[in-house]
Amino acid sequence: AATTAPSDEGRESGPFDLPEERFLLRRKSTSHAGEAADSEEPCEAYYVDFAGPTFAYITEGHELPIVNSFISGSRAAAAAVYHRSIEELKVGDFVLFRESGDSDIIRYIAEDGIGAKEYALLRTKATRWRTALGSIGKDPKLVWKKLKEAGLSRQILTVRNWLTDQQMIAPKNFEDVRLIAKAAGDEELAAQLSEVQAASEQIKSQHIRAGFRLTELLRDALPKDIEVPDNREMQLDLVFGKVWIVKVEDIDEATTQCNRWLVNRLLWDKDTAGAGEAGLS
Repeated sequence: AATTAPSDEGRESGPFDLPEERFLLRRKSTSHAGEAADSEEPCEAYYVDFAGPTFAYITEGHELPIVNSFISGSRAAAAAVYHRSIEELKVGDFVLFRESGDSDIIRYIAEDGIGAKEYALLRTKATRWRTALGSIGKDPKLVWKKLKEAGLSRQILTVRNWLTDQQMIAPKNFEDVRLIAKAAGDEELAAQLSEVQAASEQIKSQHIRAGFRLTELLRDALPKDIEVPDNREMQLDLVFGKVWIVKVEDIDEATTQCNRWLVNRLLWDKDTAGAGEAGLS
């Protein structure tokens, strides 16, 4: 059944029991760039504003479950859950977030499919390039400069995300892994490139399968026709737990540096901070 925002009583702690001062105000009401930069693991993400007191910081390439076809008035003949990355997200889209649980649900579904041990072995092999990248340095500007000397054509933002995004399996263009090995002088990685690429492709394939599985679960659990208020988020209690559905109102064109613990989650304005934050499906 649908519910409105959490009550005042629930706002004192929230589902994650995070103190109020740990929540950031929306950018439209105040600046928080300085606060975000103080994080030990800063990252770049796009600010997305939703109807009501909710917002999110979404990293490049991260995919969001879209439930437009389940919304009353725009429901398609065959309702389906599909995914859009931040680059494809549109104003007016209805996005689904899980209320609790690990944000990397795709990884857990993939582990369940092939076994946690096999998944861990594949992931270790696929992310071997991280060791080489870390040996180049920790400062994004320094690492970027050395990679450019090796022939890299990416922007510094890309290199910064490589250094900070621990969920990334491998760079989108695997040629960049060869350049990382070259810049690091890592002969072992250079000799294992084909194995690393094969492991990376296997992991990505398992994640695609897991995404289809998640879609099936959501399609089975979601009501056939959802009435979402125009001015705020809505909560649904489904078979596998509670979820939030929010409507996209605005998407920043440029990225913002923010704390890594903030990204890819549903967040509330500070004046309703106790509503907490939700893990992304």
